[in-house]
Amino acid sequence: MKALWVADSDWDLPVTVRGERRDGGEPILISRGRPAPFDGAVLDPANPGVPYSEAVPAPFKEWPSLLYFPMTGCYDLTVEWAGGGWTATIPFVAPDEIPGFVYATPTG
Repeated sequence: MKALWVADSDWDLPVTVRGERRDGGEPILISRGRPAPFDGAVLDPANPGVPYSEAVPAPFKEWPSLLYFPMTGCYDLTVEWAGGGWTATIPFVAPDEIPGFVYATPTG
């Protein structure tokens, strides 16, 4: 699943993102363009995933990523920074468990 993490342009604290299945502890794997996904990510405001320039201010700093859910279930996604954070519960259904879903296979 694609995810875009955003922070206000003047945000200067690193943010840690991680997630795991509520009833089994399997982690959500997160990829930010690295060769392999990890079970967490640190979003560094000094090095956003999308180039940011003080010369051309943008309203947000951005970090595109991919989230890999290991199986159908409910997952807790936790985002933390010095002095704060939040947790959200995300229900996920694996595509092969959706009635009528068909994987498209490339041809040619």
